[in-house]
Amino acid sequence: MYGGPSNSILPMRTFAQYNFKIPAFAIAHLGTKEIYDAIGAEGASQHHFISCFTPGDADDTPGIKEMNAAADKYGYSNYKSNVNFVGGWVVGQMIAESLAKVGPQPTRDKLIETLNNGFTVDPKGVSGVLRYTKDDHRGPISLRPYTYDFQAKKFKAIGKYSDYDKFVDKLK
Repeated sequence: MYGGPSNSILPMRTFAQYNFKIPAFAIAHLGTKEIYDAIGAEGASQHHFISCFTPGDADDTPGIKEMNAAADKYGYSNYKSNVNFVGGWVVGQMIAESLAKVGPQPTRDKLIETLNNGFTVDPKGVSGVLRYTKDDHRGPISLRPYTYDFQAKKFKAIGKYSDYDKFVDKLK
């Protein structure tokens, strides 16, 4: 499923209404608690989303703990399980780490040179490891599916990023 929230909500609620058990997969930004709540537990049992970002309640990795602590500290606790918030956290980490490598007087040219020399960010479980080279600027390419556990009231990762790496096209 692709697009806005209604593109997940309407079909999944309809499938549940008619007792169709059709597994569905959506893009990352359709994996929010609000969408799962709108679909309801029955419809959501067949709804999964695929993301390169880990919702803040799906894992207990060092990176998730750090992100959740910062979200709590700065008043964003309600957002930490939203993959769109998590994406912002990872992008912010990439920016901070790349600028730190550039040095005290960053310029566009220094940033490009630094990135072209190879750049790796380990978000410690918030996403897969991010690697940039002169020929590969794709960024996050590790993905995994998620679902929502209504009883536990949290997202659930299905496997580890490394379980799916063999299925993702990687430049050699």
